[in-house]
Amino acid sequence: EKVPKFGLTMGINTILEAKKIYLIATGEAKIPVFTKLMKLAHPTPDIPASFLLAHHDLTIFTDLRV
Repeated sequence: EKVPKFGLTMGINTILEAKKIYLIATGEAKIPVFTKLMKLAHPTPDIPASFLLAHHDLTIFTDLRV
């Protein structure tokens, strides 16, 4: 009964078509991957959010201290 009845998925290419992207990363559990994300020189499938860094209008909101 806790299984969602509906879901929405969207690929990176579709997301990158947006005029503006907001990336929200909160909570200590996100620190390791967020730290890797911010150190990347090139996008990698290992961290799908890394492809968002190339977007022309990306805003990142975070409470993380990395």
